[in-house]
Amino acid sequence: MNKTDAIVRRENRMIKSSIILFIIGNVFFLSVSAAIAYYGGVCVYKFFTQWHLQSWEKWSILIGLGGIALFIQIFFSFFQKSKMPKGYIEISSSSHPALFGLIKEIQSQLKISKSIRVFLTDKVTVSVFVLPDIKNIVTKPNRFLSIGRPLIENLTEEELRAVLYHEFAHVCQEEINDTARASSIGLFARSFLSERIEYNNKCGPGNLTLFLMVFYYFFLDHLCRFIKRHYEKLVDELEYEADDIAIHNVAPEILCDALIHINRLSGEKTVPVSIKKRIKRMGVRLPSEKKANEINLAKMRIRLANRKHFMPWIDYTYSLLLNGKDIGNGNFIKGFSIDKNIIPDVYTLETSSYISTLDSKPFTFEAVAGFEYNIDLDYKYVFWELKYVVFCQNMNVNKL
Repeated sequence: MNKTDAIVRRENRMIKSSIILFIIGNVFFLSVSAAIAYYGGVCVYKFFTQWHLQSWEKWSILIGLGGIALFIQIFFSFFQKSKMPKGYIEISSSSHPALFGLIKEIQSQLKISKSIRVFLTDKVTVSVFVLPDIKNIVTKPNRFLSIGRPLIENLTEEELRAVLYHEFAHVCQEEINDTARASSIGLFARSFLSERIEYNNKCGPGNLTLFLMVFYYFFLDHLCRFIKRHYEKLVDELEYEADDIAIHNVAPEILCDALIHINRLSGEKTVPVSIKKRIKRMGVRLPSEKKANEINLAKMRIRLANRKHFMPWIDYTYSLLLNGKDIGNGNFIKGFSIDKNIIPDVYTLETSSYISTLDSKPFTFEAVAGFEYNIDLDYKYVFWELKYVVFCQNMNVNKL
């Protein structure tokens, strides 16, 4: 067993345990909600039969209503279904014979007997994806192939073959089933923690279910962060495995050229670190980037000092977004420092979290080539909104 296989097995094992914990946790919360609702009903029955309730029994009726609300919300959230993304058009061999000829050749070579539905999009992308339905947790998810029109029109036949070998290698990976389940849990959490909170705030049960919601949100938030950490490591290793299968069937130089070509079609001026690592693993020398590109870069450093405030007491982690892209994790207690090379552009920095107790004041700045941007973050707790707000405290600009 090589290093990649060992990491894949370890991370996949952690995700499997998280999926089991998610199932057990939801059964527990559903059971507690049902029990509380039942006891609230008993108190209501006692009220109509005896016309006298203790003060704590009156509270039990309100809490019971909250239990019913939480039970219904969790229960119906499990029946949500994902739709195919907009702009994805299913194609067939009659409309794209050359593409399906390549697909048939690759499936035959990799001994994949099951046919796969193919979707065309205008985006610069190619991927084997699974719709993140919550039912995927107990059933084997269906896999689809999406490919961007720009790739069909601009990649050479050999480059397209190399990319498709990589993608169909993912079809052979059983671990994809668990990554799909992890994605489904993330979708469920985001949907529940955003839409349900909004529903409660508008319709009233939010206050009744507050004591249950706090614990349920805490459970989902920490579980999703645990899954995300291991999910990202697993996905990286699965990419490496797929590369190995691809270069077993095509020359590694061709796959390298395809990755760089796709990167250029997406409008990127530099090759991302993730692609550089993959190319280095393949034993291919990365084409030297022009020195002008290095001169035309800017540097950015985002920093939050550790333990800036007395609160919070419990470790709180969140995501940092730069123009909507996740660039790393923040931490209120431990602090963090993120260094990144960026191209000259206008950027917006903000935060993201699975739960609604975190917000940010988006900070926008324009990066100019040859300068370094040191951004110091801070946070405060807004009591009347029951949430933390992350904001830019200061930014220093230095010439490189």
